[in-house]
Amino acid sequence: MKKTSLLILTTLVHFIAIAGNMTVSGRILDGTTNQPLDFVNVALYKQGSSEPVTGGFSDADGKFELHAEEGRYTFKATFLGYTTYSKDVASTSALKHIRIGTVKLTEDAKQIAEVEVVGQGSSMKLDIDKRVFNVDQSIVGDGASAAEILENIPSVDVDTEGNVSLRNSSSVEIWINGKPSGLTDTDKGQILEMLPADAIKSVEVITNPSAKYNPEGNAGIINIVMKEGGQRGYFGSVTAGAIYREGSPYPGGQAGLNFTYNESKWSFNLNSNLRYNRRDRGSHLDRKNFTDLETTYLKQDSKSAFHRLNGFLRAGFNYNITTVDEIGITAYGMMGGTRNKGNINYTDLDAAQTVTKTRERITGTDGILAFYDITANYKHSFIKDIHDLSASVNYNGQIRNSESRYFTNAYQPDLTPIPDAKVRQRQTLDSKANNASAQIDYMNKVAKDHKIEAGLKADIKFSDSYDHTYDSIFTKNREEEDFSKYNPFNYSEQVYAAYINYAAKFNWFSLQVGLRCEETITNAKSIKDEFHRSYFQPFPSVYFGFDLGKSNTLQLSYTRRINRPRGNRINSFVDRSDPSNLRHGNPWLMPEFGNVVELNYLKNWEMHSLSASLFYNYTENVIQQVSRLITTNVMETTYENITHSQNAGAEIVAKNRLFKNYLDLTTTISAYYYQLGANEQYKIKRTDSFSWNARINANVKIISNLSAQVSAYYSSPRIVAQGTVDQSYGMDLGIKANFLKKKLSISFTVKDVLDSRKKGHTITESTNFHQESYRTSCDRSYRLTLTYNFGDMKSKSREKKDGDRNDTDDFDDDL
Repeated sequence: MKKTSLLILTTLVHFIAIAGNMTVSGRILDGTTNQPLDFVNVALYKQGSSEPVTGGFSDADGKFELHAEEGRYTFKATFLGYTTYSKDVASTSALKHIRIGTVKLTEDAKQIAEVEVVGQGSSMKLDIDKRVFNVDQSIVGDGASAAEILENIPSVDVDTEGNVSLRNSSSVEIWINGKPSGLTDTDKGQILEMLPADAIKSVEVITNPSAKYNPEGNAGIINIVMKEGGQRGYFGSVTAGAIYREGSPYPGGQAGLNFTYNESKWSFNLNSNLRYNRRDRGSHLDRKNFTDLETTYLKQDSKSAFHRLNGFLRAGFNYNITTVDEIGITAYGMMGGTRNKGNINYTDLDAAQTVTKTRERITGTDGILAFYDITANYKHSFIKDIHDLSASVNYNGQIRNSESRYFTNAYQPDLTPIPDAKVRQRQTLDSKANNASAQIDYMNKVAKDHKIEAGLKADIKFSDSYDHTYDSIFTKNREEEDFSKYNPFNYSEQVYAAYINYAAKFNWFSLQVGLRCEETITNAKSIKDEFHRSYFQPFPSVYFGFDLGKSNTLQLSYTRRINRPRGNRINSFVDRSDPSNLRHGNPWLMPEFGNVVELNYLKNWEMHSLSASLFYNYTENVIQQVSRLITTNVMETTYENITHSQNAGAEIVAKNRLFKNYLDLTTTISAYYYQLGANEQYKIKRTDSFSWNARINANVKIISNLSAQVSAYYSSPRIVAQGTVDQSYGMDLGIKANFLKKKLSISFTVKDVLDSRKKGHTITESTNFHQESYRTSCDRSYRLTLTYNFGDMKSKSREKKDGDRNDTDDFDDDL
């Protein structure tokens, strides 16, 4: 570690001195298929030396570029399963740029045999501006959902309610295949639970994207890349599995199909999945209510059983019209039916903590959630990889319907029923949301090391929701609508954007500057409020890159970002499932604006990578959940722009492939300083806190056809607007065996081995209340998954020989 720290310090101070003035470039292809090979190790050696002077990796197009001082060198390209390519090169004052041209690597039969015995893919690839998590290499992800996959990715956290955060911030955007998914806080957790991991190729975490991309999400973007066609031929797999959660009376299960057919001019892929899941939950709450006149207490216990049956279907088609024109269309949809049954028991106490009343509330909710998306793309290449124009249109929508029934009984302290206290209540919700967008992008490498990008985008969202509340006292024996609680809500948002990026390389130094401008128009209307808002905002981005030699890379960046409130954050619909804890949105919320500065360092060795990041984020109009007592025992929770915040942090990610590739290890350590400004209205004082977390993912090759995975994490306590969230930790284990020449695989996973995720503890307090809540549900589960692969397995095995290969190019390296 000291050696690495010294190296970082030295290169930061003396990067100019070590920068090279000789360039070696080329492209690497598979000698059999003529397909580009990415992540091939390339290096320059002083002739006669075994130590590399500088090195790196080929990109998704097989291209590479190395820099060194003038001299005589031996260039080498090495890739697992292929013979090593070497060539002597030399530079002079007249010849500083050496073009090796196209290098075709051929398969090494001996290495292939060794790969089949001990090789395994890497679960993560580190780049200077993103991290790519390879879902295929995640054993604990077999048969899982997208939400469960995200739980095992460094810097990402998913709580028990499905809320996703990145770098300790919930202001994160979820994208699918490089496009905004349209998911909001209302549905994000449920949709990610419905999206099967078997249909996902990789997950990209981009913490500071350029002006080319949507500036939504102060913490960054999580891009879910779906499986699509690869090399020629047809491939497919069928999966089936069962899952059992402790405490549930019976297990759930899932079944899926993935199929890909790829020809020279066109390709087709299909993903489908059907899954059923049951989850039992519980919680306990202690609240102290105090005013100048009295002090009272409330104790609350709840239990519920949540059932979900959902299906997923996705199909994609790509066609090369000519050698320079291609089109593609992708559509996917998912639908789920849910049922949630439970009961809540309340105990009211006076200042002496003597019971004054008890209540029992039986709850039941049936709902349907459907989500669909269709995207069409067109690309024209004037000069392939040099000059192109692309366009896309996207439309997605969501339909949500639910009906909730509540039955409440109240009792005296001696458990005698209180007359006329039996209440029946029913609440219905019908909502729909739609999003249409169109964009056009232009790219031109106007010179060898200079590139211009520009584009336009229009994004239109509109949503409607209608809820009705019906009340009755049992003596009436009928339901009557309470029109005072009727709340239709209509919302529309238009965003019109234009951007321009300029990127350039100057030997060891690279630069990118960009500007994105957006005009936003929003309208919201409820039965009580109506507002119109229009605002124009610029979003600049600046990147500086430094090639420090010997596979050392440094990047400094600045971006301005936005977090627009949507979904349940602005919907004034009141959730009445718990009458002591009412929840609703706030249509008057303003967007958050963040300014992010980030410094990234990346060092690559042949079998190791190290990524270190420092970041600072200043956010205005911070949106937080806030609570207040509206009556003695009724708490109201909503969202407010309460103040500003400062968030600074450091992250270190180390990826190591050890013991002749028997062990693939990814270790992440993150530390965060968070300052939340004061707010007089909610009696919130300025708070400063330090928190940290660590995660380790280990893939172990036991024998040729048997491997295992361990994933563990720890997160320290952290602050929120009106309190704290306690520490959390957990561990998942998985084991996988392959049979029939890897056509059949069986995996067994134990999630939450320590049964620790049930111990969540949150403190919320203000001037007139202090509340502590606990989770009491068990999250430990057992999953058995069988997968059968079919098709042209020879081509597929050639494509999968090295797990570090990732064809994800949704976010190109702009520098």
